[in-house]
Amino acid sequence: MKLFEEIKFNYNVKVFAEDLKNLNLDNLKTNLKKLAKNPPLYLKIYEKFFKELNDMSNSFNLLPNNLIFINSFFPEDISIIKNFISYYLKKINHTQFDEIKYEELMYQINILFKGPSSSMTFNDIVTNSVIYQSLFGFINQEKDFYVENIHSFFSTTKNYNFTNPYLTKCYFMIVDEPFQIYRDIKASNNFDKNLAQNIMFNLDSAPLLDNTSNIEITRNSWPIHTASWTDPNVINSLKGLVLSKNLLLQKDLNSYVSIILHLKQANIKIDLNYDIIQQYLNEVRFDNQINKIDISNNEKKFIEKNIQNYELNLPE
Repeated sequence: MKLFEEIKFNYNVKVFAEDLKNLNLDNLKTNLKKLAKNPPLYLKIYEKFFKELNDMSNSFNLLPNNLIFINSFFPEDISIIKNFISYYLKKINHTQFDEIKYEELMYQINILFKGPSSSMTFNDIVTNSVIYQSLFGFINQEKDFYVENIHSFFSTTKNYNFTNPYLTKCYFMIVDEPFQIYRDIKASNNFDKNLAQNIMFNLDSAPLLDNTSNIEITRNSWPIHTASWTDPNVINSLKGLVLSKNLLLQKDLNSYVSIILHLKQANIKIDLNYDIIQQYLNEVRFDNQINKIDISNNEKKFIEKNIQNYELNLPE
């Protein structure tokens, strides 16, 4: 069996090398789709030609491009955008979409290689994030996926990025001002000041593990996470839209309209319907969404000290 797999690998190496040399773009995309039916071989070939395939994607979209990320440091905030998009798409009978957490996406692909009891480390995600996302996209080409995500965007010198424009249609980033995110974290952790500060700034440098999927989350601290997704280069490259949590909770119509317009600009085939948006805002309740607990001056000074060296680009 191993000999047969080696023969298949060597054969595909020759096929891909020839297509890359001759710029046979249609053949490359067709063969990637075929290889997606054999995940271990897909991984080996993509790793072999990682640089060449990424460079080629700059001029021709070889990848499925069906992911829309909804990002937030605080997991509970993701639902503010996700629930609205889901409501709107269902109201207009747009059925070509699904929702998934990023950890579940990675878990589904990881078990194809390592089995259901395997874990995924920080290094696995950094080196294979793009490959795993592309494989997931090829396997699920019939739909767009709205991906709930608390991972930070990362980019390495070897061009191992969290994602790229050829996999991701666009993304949303929901942000809050730092004192308020601290209040939210503190309130959700029994008002424990030390624990809240550790979660917000990753003071112990401990990895965050998703207990359901056993996948390590590349989130780090709130300022690192927020700076990564509000970086102007990332916004421009991946078609990002940064949204104020405060305005969304105030039911600011323009904020919700901008979400639908952003999807349209990302070539999601939907129309803008103000009546549906207003209907949603009339129905939705954001009870207890804004924590107003007191935080001391020392806590405020601690927060200010730990964010002062970051370009956060927060919305007004």
